[in-house]
Amino acid sequence: MKLSSRDIINLPVYTVSEKYLGKITSFELDIDTQKITSYYVKAGSLVTSLLNETSELIISEKQVVSITEEKMVVEDLDQKELIKKAQELLKKKQTSPAMTIDFN
Repeated sequence: MKLSSRDIINLPVYTVSEKYLGKITSFELDIDTQKITSYYVKAGSLVTSLLNETSELIISEKQVVSITEEKMVVEDLDQKELIKKAQELLKKKQTSPAMTIDFN
């Protein structure tokens, strides 16, 4: 099956345990391999409530379990680890509005 960029943008993203993370806002394409390497996701209520701010997640293609026309499913989050990484990132005071959270 093939998906166009119109199919991917605004696609809802869930964890394997069905927690809603947000919607895809954009993605990066590696021109050498012609494959998507990262998905940018506008964080939904789970993540924003943990961070107390609106954030954008960057999800690696390695974290994607499945993708269909209806949704993307990614590896489950360890909430304690998510909070720890988010706090570390906030301490570093990144200048970029995007936040990379590695689920591994």
